[in-house]
Amino acid sequence: MRIVLWLQLLALVAAQLVPRAQKATTTKHNAVSKLHSKTTVSAKAAQVKVSTAPKITKAVAQKPIKSVKPLKPVKPVKPAKPVKPVKPAKPVIAPKTTKKTTTKGHAPKSSKTTAAVMTTEIPSNDTSSSFSGNVTESAITQKGALKSTATKTKTKTSRTRKSTIIDTAFQNNADMDDADSSASTTTTATDSTSTTTTTATTTTTGTTTSSTPSPTTPPCTSYSIRREWRDLSTTQKQTYLDALAVLRKKDSLYNQPSRYHDFGYIHARYVELAHGLPIFLPWHREFLRQFEEEMQLINPSISVPYWDWGFNADKPLSNTDMFSSGPQSFGTRGYANPPCVVDGFCGNWTDRDNQCLTRAYNPTGLSFTDDVDLAPAVFAAPDFDSVSATIESAHNQVHDYIGGSNYPNRSGDMFPVDRSTNDPIFFLHHANVDRLWWSWQQNKPVEGKKYSTHASINDVLPGLTYKNQKVDVKSTLESNRGAQWCIVYAPHSKGLPLTRSSLNVGLSAFNSFSQVKGTGSGKQLVKRTQKPVSLNWIKTNAQRLNKNSKKMEAQIRTNEKYMATITSQFEKEMNAFFKYNPQSNFAEAFQYTIDNWDWTPIKKAAVKA
Repeated sequence: MRIVLWLQLLALVAAQLVPRAQKATTTKHNAVSKLHSKTTVSAKAAQVKVSTAPKITKAVAQKPIKSVKPLKPVKPVKPAKPVKPVKPAKPVIAPKTTKKTTTKGHAPKSSKTTAAVMTTEIPSNDTSSSFSGNVTESAITQKGALKSTATKTKTKTSRTRKSTIIDTAFQNNADMDDADSSASTTTTATDSTSTTTTTATTTTTGTTTSSTPSPTTPPCTSYSIRREWRDLSTTQKQTYLDALAVLRKKDSLYNQPSRYHDFGYIHARYVELAHGLPIFLPWHREFLRQFEEEMQLINPSISVPYWDWGFNADKPLSNTDMFSSGPQSFGTRGYANPPCVVDGFCGNWTDRDNQCLTRAYNPTGLSFTDDVDLAPAVFAAPDFDSVSATIESAHNQVHDYIGGSNYPNRSGDMFPVDRSTNDPIFFLHHANVDRLWWSWQQNKPVEGKKYSTHASINDVLPGLTYKNQKVDVKSTLESNRGAQWCIVYAPHSKGLPLTRSSLNVGLSAFNSFSQVKGTGSGKQLVKRTQKPVSLNWIKTNAQRLNKNSKKMEAQIRTNEKYMATITSQFEKEMNAFFKYNPQSNFAEAFQYTIDNWDWTPIKKAAVKA
């Protein structure tokens, strides 16, 4: 019994000793570990930020989220009807960017910035003898309606051209080979000018750039500004007419009655090569420019005026500034046989063949192509051939009806192309023809530098030389390339603008209501029937141009059909605008139509010359 008790006692003691040994070993081991980890623990203690937030004892979402049943598919909503264009709060003349409103049946193109290709600061008319025809380059800014921040000093340009500059212009023309169409090197003549220093900068979207062209393009230090005859002051008109009178007394280079008649001689000699062909526009541009320089030798302030025959084209004889018996007008028609002009500034003039100057127009029903039709044609023409066909077709009408052929013995001098320069109206007429082409070039700056697909840009202008150098087509394509080609056209103050720059600036000044009829929803564009060129004119000039009269008629009728296509589309678009905007005026309708013009159908109808 005692043995059992001793065994139990020993077992109890052993049970107490073993845990103490294990504990001692563990304590020793932990002490060593603390020595190694003391530094690490201290570092961690410095980095760890103890959170004082209370412990979350319960889960935030104890219950599972019930799945949401998908929504029933929504039935597609029918698209809203296109919003009708709303009358602009202000006249559409100032903003460079036009917001286009969707019109029923007229889906607008993407919004584009309507940039004026060239903005011209035109000096106002004055009562001095000067035409104010020269402006410094700072007044002409390109690529958009740029705001000029130019600081200008007055530039006094004295033209000291000697008469030999022009006298050599026509030398050797009589011996020139008419068939020579090889490329030539064009010499750019630099005007002898004395100009004071002019500093100018132009700003476009915050970036300041120099107004001086690149070295590859000769700079224009001044421009010849051609204005509409009715926009000239009394003094300016008299200055031009006085120079004409002097030119008719100046010695000829070609054994003609005068220097004035030399131009008629050149035009008649090369009439076959300069009409009915792509070269028509370039040739007459250079011909007109050389005439202008000859006038400037008499008076440096002169620029050849233009006659906007598209303004009030349905009643052109109401333009008494052109057609009256006054001393500053060009006279009326003749009423005898032959129909000699006996009144106005050019009354009793004689031609280079010593016959009297004649006009035989029929005053009843006399009309031309209206600017309302010409403007969209100028804006819409996609290429040179299209715009050339349009312009030459309208040009033919003026020669046909102002010349007239009411008398069997002799027509008016403007009627046959080889006698048309006898009438001083010719030069104002062709200045307007050149203005139409120039306006198209401003609206189409890329295409404007291109030429016909049926001819070469290096073709030489037959019969026209400058400083003994032949002039090619390429030289005439840019009116601001420098030297003698620095020419711009001032907008007609009363007429319809033909470039986007003048469109944005002056369209509201146009007498819009003379071009529309009706009120409210019944308002419509006035429809004018285009008057075709007479068959008599075609036959007469086909013979003088050595052309087949049937082929010539077919070409002219095709051009007239092309113009009719443009007119029809323009009328349709304008009337659609009036239908949904009965409160709008002509200016707003015109602006919207031009901004949204689609020339694709017009291009399909383009003349294939």
